[in-house]
Amino acid sequence: MGLVADRRPRVLTVVALAAFVWVEKRVPSPPAAAAVQDPQLHDDLGAGVHGRFAMFGAVSFLPQYQQIVQGASATNSGLLQLPMMAGMLVVSTVVGQLTSRTATTAPSRSSERP
Repeated sequence: MGLVADRRPRVLTVVALAAFVWVEKRVPSPPAAAAVQDPQLHDDLGAGVHGRFAMFGAVSFLPQYQQIVQGASATNSGLLQLPMMAGMLVVSTVVGQLTSRTATTAPSRSSERP
């Protein structure tokens, strides 16, 4: 019985994904179609994903490194992370402000197709 219960989330995920694809193929103007085919969006998303992985790795594994290799206590490893977290806070705020002030909407490439 436990094995069947463990498969339910996977089965539901596959069913939901199949339903999403089925609906998107039948809608006259699916919102995801242009975004999936845009190469610039793929580049932007790829850069964003890599940046998030780097931040996740730094925030997750840097304290372990400091504790195991450098011999810092748990409190000190947290305190050693404060400059990095403050820098991430300042940089994300500045970049968000710059993006909102200077970003322009690019024309959709889906309109160029016949």
